[in-house]
Amino acid sequence: SVATGRAAAPLAATQLFLPLVVQPGTISLAPDEQAVLNAVNNERAKLPNCPALTVSPALQQAARIHSDDMAARDYFDHKDPDGVDGVARAKAAGYASKYVGENVAAGQASAQIVMYNSNFGWMNSESHRKNILNCAYSETGIALTYQPDDKANVRLPNGSISGPFRYYWTQTFGNPNL
Repeated sequence: SVATGRAAAPLAATQLFLPLVVQPGTISLAPDEQAVLNAVNNERAKLPNCPALTVSPALQQAARIHSDDMAARDYFDHKDPDGVDGVARAKAAGYASKYVGENVAAGQASAQIVMYNSNFGWMNSESHRKNILNCAYSETGIALTYQPDDKANVRLPNGSISGPFRYYWTQTFGNPNL
């Protein structure tokens, strides 16, 4: 250094990981994520006394983490390769309630397809439709991760390999009061 006349010791590389903090009202969804939210709320509006879902920062973070992780670690499942499920992801993201549900999809290139495709759209799947139309849920998080260089090496829940999917969707549902 200049003060001592000696060369300064090189600094060690340091990584700092900070939690993602999103203030209420500041969440912005990508266009296809917003289109899913709109479609989900349109479906819920067809039911009596079924509230529109609002976006929860914690559920949004849980959904984003899962979609990103499925794309990065080449799997498609509700549980990650370490056995972590949607309830645990929501809790890790700061969601206090255990009343959590999750829809996942892979390969659907748009909100219209993921919601309404006759073969694999969420509204045409009994379990996914049930989550969407569960009026006890009041909050959601929706994440789409696009991986353009996805390979045909994605592990499915039954252990088989498939893909490439390129598009990884997660919608997490919850109610902080239950």
